[in-house]
This record gives sequence, C-alpha cells and structure tokens, in this order.
Amino acid sequence: MPWGGLKNLSIQDGIIGMLWANGETGAMRWNLPLWYIPMSFAMDVAAFWLIRTEKSVYLLLETAVSAVIALVVYNTQVLTNLPFSMETVVYLFPFMVIGRLLQKGLYHERGASRVSLCMLGTGMLVGGTFLYTLNGPIQYVHDQYGNYLLFLVVALFIGCGFLVLASVRETGIKTLNYIGRNTLEILMLHKFPIMFFVTYVAIARKYVEEYPLSVSVMIAIVTIGMCLIAGWCVRYAMAIVINKHKAR
Repeated sequence: MPWGGLKNLSIQDGIIGMLWANGETGAMRWNLPLWYIPMSFAMDVAAFWLIRTEKSVYLLLETAVSAVIALVVYNTQVLTNLPFSMETVVYLFPFMVIGRLLQKGLYHERGASRVSLCMLGTGMLVGGTFLYTLNGPIQYVHDQYGNYLLFLVVALFIGCGFLVLASVRETGIKTLNYIGRNTLEILMLHKFPIMFFVTYVAIARKYVEEYPLSVSVMIAIVTIGMCLIAGWCVRYAMAIVINKHKAR
C-alpha cells in the first residue's frame, strides 16, 4: 500500500527525515519528493566551490573528472544514506557542470535552420528514449541508474534534445519556459497526482502496467499541468495575504 507506512510514522521520525533529508531513511514517505530540495541546496554549495571558472575547457575537464568519480563511487557503493542525499550530489554533479556549459550557449547551432534543429532535437529524443529502454528504470531517490555511463548518455541525449527544440525560436518555447520557471512547485507536489492516478484510477493502473512508457508520459504531462495550476493558486492566495498584510 503506498500510504501504509504513514500509520506507523512518528513525529520524531518525520523530524529526523526532514533534517537528514535522505529518502533512503524511510522517514519521508509522507512526501518523499521533498528530498530533492535539500539535495539541490547541497549541489549548489558544491557547485559554488567547484565551478569557479569561465573557461569551457576547464568545465569539460571537470565534467569528465566528476563523471569518473561518480562512476567509481556508484560501482563500489562507498557512499550511502548521507545527510542531504550528498551521495546523489556526487552522481548528478556532472550535469551541474554540463548545465554551466549550456548556460554559456554552447548548444546553439549558429546559422542552423529551424528544420535542421527540429530534426536534430527529435533525433536526440528518440535516440535517448531507445537507449533508456536498454538501460532500464532509473530512480534518483534510491540512486538506481542501471549502467551509469549509459545513464549519462541517455540523460544528455534527452536533455539536450529538449534544449535544441527549445532553441528553434530565439525566445524559446513559452510552455517549456513557463515549466522551467516553476519547477519547484512540480517537485513539491507531483507525488500526489501521480499516486492518485496509479492508486485510485483503475484504467490508469491497468494501462500503466501494459504500456509503461507511453502511459507514464501521459500521466506525467497531466501531473505537471495539475502541479502548475496548484502552484498558481498558491501564489494567487499568497499575493492576497501579503497585500492584506501590507495594507495594515
């Protein structure tokens, strides 16, 4: 039962889970996705001290070094259940450095036509999806990446595929831009609509077992939409409260 663990969860367990901020403790079942927020904080702290260069060649070197370290750690499993999920920081840090490279605009194809960008982006998405089927399920919260090198390739293909498609227009795609600006509320709320679909909607539970990839994508799209609507409602309510407070 997805919610069964909540009955035996004490307040002390919940506090420890919040402070330790690692999903592997089993004390964050009430909203397991929240582990990602302190992990992101730890990632930002590490990036502040490690990514201090503007030179692309050094960033590429840091990407390679961090990927090798993550590969060794993952295969030897020397880090487990650390506070703030810092073992996950090690595994995902290469993407932080790659993100810094992309921020510098290295993914832009100067002079490329929109058609060629669409073909390139779509090809990367298709290729990444195919490789994903070879690697198997990936779970960040449990640090399960299958073949770690293949995982890196899959994530790069799919992530860069979306970036290439978004770069078709100089101003980006409004829908993707909006989602990108509001990822925090998606991270905080996405568990609840997903659990609703896979637990209480019989047809969704049936087809997600028969067609896991396609149905999961559909559920993910609907879940993102629901989270964005909920986030907008929260921001609207908070604006009213804050304005009333200022008016006093």
